[in-house]
Amino acid sequence: MPNKKQYITLSLVFIAIIGIPAIQTLTRIMPENRLNGVVYDQSLPTLTMDDWVHFRYQPDLNREVEQKFGFRTFFVRLYNQIDYSLFRQPHGSGVVIGKEGYLYEEWFISAYNGSNYIGDDSIKFKIRQLKQVRNYFNRNGKELMIMIAPGKTDFYPEFIPKRMKDSISTTNYGAISAEIRKTGIPLLDFNQLFVEMKDTASCTLFPQTGTHWSHYGARIAADSLSGFIASLLKRPLPEFHLGPALHADTLIHPDTDLETLMNLFFPLRRLPLCYPEVISQPADGFTLPSALVIGDSFFWEMFNLPLTGRIFKEVGYWYYNSTVYPESYTDSLKTNQLKFPEVFEKTDLVILMANPSNLQDIGWGFIERAINELYEPAWQKEYDKMVKEYIQAIHNTPEWEKQIGESAREKGLPKDSMILLNARYMVEQYLLTNDLF
Repeated sequence: MPNKKQYITLSLVFIAIIGIPAIQTLTRIMPENRLNGVVYDQSLPTLTMDDWVHFRYQPDLNREVEQKFGFRTFFVRLYNQIDYSLFRQPHGSGVVIGKEGYLYEEWFISAYNGSNYIGDDSIKFKIRQLKQVRNYFNRNGKELMIMIAPGKTDFYPEFIPKRMKDSISTTNYGAISAEIRKTGIPLLDFNQLFVEMKDTASCTLFPQTGTHWSHYGARIAADSLSGFIASLLKRPLPEFHLGPALHADTLIHPDTDLETLMNLFFPLRRLPLCYPEVISQPADGFTLPSALVIGDSFFWEMFNLPLTGRIFKEVGYWYYNSTVYPESYTDSLKTNQLKFPEVFEKTDLVILMANPSNLQDIGWGFIERAINELYEPAWQKEYDKMVKEYIQAIHNTPEWEKQIGESAREKGLPKDSMILLNARYMVEQYLLTNDLF
């Protein structure tokens, strides 16, 4: 009898373990929170004879069931919590657990160590392209600047796990920022500024369990950006300041974005942060510039302040040079749907933004597109005009024209072709000498 009772009990437990998730799968009677991070929603595959014969239906069905079985969220969080609590193993794409509970992203550490360095030649070529794009905007009465967001590894190198600390070699951030300064392209380097402010800031500039600057850090940066733009464009902008910087134990997204990616049951212990109010001077009487920011996720905190009416008349945000905001809040708009140069007609300032981990990709294709569609067509007209002027100068100088004619006969070329080659040579030498390419 005892064995029979045990058998019945175990059977009921087994049926409950199998049956309850099955009922939840079919009915969704209990609400479940979604997991954080990238979640692929897909519908049940359609059964066709071709998929059945070629063994495609069952794998697709398995993937769907694995993503949708009842209480999956509960079991995933339970598994992640056990792995973290017992073995300090994070389950989040690229998440690294540093010392004293500080979380990092793996690619920031790689960039900090210099392991993704793209090389001197690639950097010089990219900065030369940047200068060409800026030259185009300057010729059209507009400005272009670079803004580098801070990196958590540069700000908190002391908490990087010892096993991931490598002998630091040349980094993309160090080489690119130095090359930008050489060219005179306006640069606002928050990575350097934040390190300098680390010991004097009244609140934490980087959250313990997040990868981006804190809300407080983003607001400090917005204030600095305002002053930088006022100086760059030589126009006063409204002043704004931060309200009382009171510490709060309850943190606001994205100050815990790496922690949320780990999908744990219980929150991690973390330091309090500040969420001061932004107090703005009225914009009446100021001529606010219109701006376009092509940048990464660090700009979200500034964009959501918002900056419109404080620093800018209006500001567009091309997220990774892919999705256009604010338009995509209501209807998805991609940058490849926009036409150059019409999109820049009402833009006073273009800001290219990146952080130390992705600075080598700054613009995410925008620079190359601007070269092809803006700079080269506009510059070709200037180049052709200069060539015509040198041709005329040759014709106006008999001795010079005579020398070119003799050289043409020696080489078996028509005189006009030789004059054109000489004119192009003179233009290119002028451009190189004056660093105008």
